[in-house]
This record gives sequence, structure tokens and C-alpha cells, in this order.
Amino acid sequence: MINQEYVQELERKIEKYEKILQDISAPIIPSIVPSTILVPLTGRLDENRLSNVRERILNSVYEQDIDTAIIDFTGIGHSEIEELGYGQLAKEVSDISHSLKLMGVEPLYVGFAPHIIRDIIDSGIAFPFTAHSNFKTALQYLMKKKKMRFDEM
Repeated sequence: MINQEYVQELERKIEKYEKILQDISAPIIPSIVPSTILVPLTGRLDENRLSNVRERILNSVYEQDIDTAIIDFTGIGHSEIEELGYGQLAKEVSDISHSLKLMGVEPLYVGFAPHIIRDIIDSGIAFPFTAHSNFKTALQYLMKKKKMRFDEM
């Protein structure tokens, strides 16, 4: 027979590991462009996970001097969105954008695959954000906007 203390200890461990998984499934990485963070997304997306991502980004912005957040969907394909659905993805991205804008932060999105773009557009939700095909073009946009130059060696 399993005792109650053992079960409680296992529940605490599970909670701890779930928190670790949430943190590594959407890391917040400082960019080479000042006051900018990168948030690469991988794995299945659902409402709870995107809500957690939004909360982590907002907390990071609040705690640091951030004016731009680049959210990278390069690692997200059809199977990762299947459960969530494209309409809900569009709503969640819109919610993240509005939340960031309320904090004075420009959201930039990168890496949407063509089929995802098509299905998001078909969802009918208007997107108040800037998107780029990849992280490199987003950084080039930011560097130009902030009047920065990167001298290649």
C-alpha cells in the first residue's frame, strides 16, 4: 500500500518538473539587439501553454528594459497546432500582441509556415503586428530601425 506522504512527494516532483518543462518549452533569450528578447516556440500549442508564454513574456518585459519581443514560430508546424486550431492560434497571437503593446513593447513574429499563414488569414482575425519570414530579417529590421550597424569581420 502506498502511503500519503509518498504520494504528496510525487505530486510535488511532478509540479516541479511541469514548471521546468514550461520554462524550457518557451525560453526567453536576450538578443544581440539591445532591449530585445527572442522567444522561440517548439512543441504542441494549446491555450494553457500560450497563456503561460504570454505571462512569461510580460513578466520578462516588466522586469527588464525591453522594447521589442520577437516570437519565433519556426519550430511550429501543422501537427503542433492541430489541437488548438488556427482560429484560436490567431486569437492567442492577437492577445499576446495587444498585451505587449499595452506595455509599450513592439511584438515581432517570425517563422510562420505558408500553410499556417493561409489558415490564420482564413480565420478572419485582424493582426496588429509585424511579421518577418525569419529571425535574421527581423534583426535586420530592428537594427535599421534603431540605426545600428553590424560590421562583419
